[in-house]
Amino acid sequence: MIENRILKFGCFLTGFNYQLLNTCSEAAKGKIKQYLAGLFIISILWFLVGFSFAHRYLDVSTFASIATACILAFIVIQIERQIILANSSNRAVVGFRVTLAIVMSIIGSLILDQIIYSDDLDKRKTMIVGEEATKITTSQSKQLENRKNELEIQLQEQKSKEQVLTDELNKNPLINVISESTTRKQIPKDIDKEQLNIDLNLLPVTQTNRTQITNPAFEDKKRISQQIVLLNNMISKIEDEKINLYENIKKELEENRGFLDELSLMIGILRDSRIALIVYILVFIFLLSLELLVVFTKVYGQKTDLEKLLEYQIYTRIHTINNMTKELDQSIQSQK
Repeated sequence: MIENRILKFGCFLTGFNYQLLNTCSEAAKGKIKQYLAGLFIISILWFLVGFSFAHRYLDVSTFASIATACILAFIVIQIERQIILANSSNRAVVGFRVTLAIVMSIIGSLILDQIIYSDDLDKRKTMIVGEEATKITTSQSKQLENRKNELEIQLQEQKSKEQVLTDELNKNPLINVISESTTRKQIPKDIDKEQLNIDLNLLPVTQTNRTQITNPAFEDKKRISQQIVLLNNMISKIEDEKINLYENIKKELEENRGFLDELSLMIGILRDSRIALIVYILVFIFLLSLELLVVFTKVYGQKTDLEKLLEYQIYTRIHTINNMTKELDQSIQSQK
């Protein structure tokens, strides 16, 4: 019962007909199990590679990492299925699969090695990030210093203006405001109105008033004082930014390191360490062997009665169609 389910599942993955398999020998069933084992091995391997890549570099959730790994494993199964269902004599398909296996092995070994050498990558990354942070800090410190100098010049100008206004306000806290008002005064009776040419018997009288008000320079001083406070705050902010500049830049660089950055670091480790290079080569050969496991089983394995039966069915169908085509051509020619 369990064996039948395994065979059904194997036929589902490989694409063979389960009903046809039941009519074949145990060797054919064993070959299906062989294919199934190879698919499981390569699928599990690429599931782990896909999960690790998505979780480490794509910065997605665990569920999204699992979904990415499942998609990658599904793609690998479909690629292997093309080989299993193809004619073993089709060299183009086999050559394409071997090329694809080499590429996939290179990519897979790089990803796995980045996981294996994660501690070494972190050490090298810390060193390189520190060097880059130092360079960037030096450049930005100069920019901040220039900005600070500009603000200090503006601050001194505002302080000079404030001192001038302070001196003026100490001398003249109040100022005199002169205003004029005109009123009409009753014309005395002894004055000839017609000679003055004045109506309404009123004589215009202009009166000058002097009042003291607060010097408007107080408002100017208040405005300048606010600008001085703002400039001092900006200068203090720049000084605080300079203090934490290196740590902030370093933190930002560490958070923005991606797959290509770690790939460059990994290549540097392989170039500098023979042991790391040997391990990489071993991992590459291991992955390449697993990638080509199904291919070699298909190409160099002994053909079972199931595969020969399929080839016979293909040959019979093609032969039948060719005969039908010839008969149709002959009938057409005879009618002419």
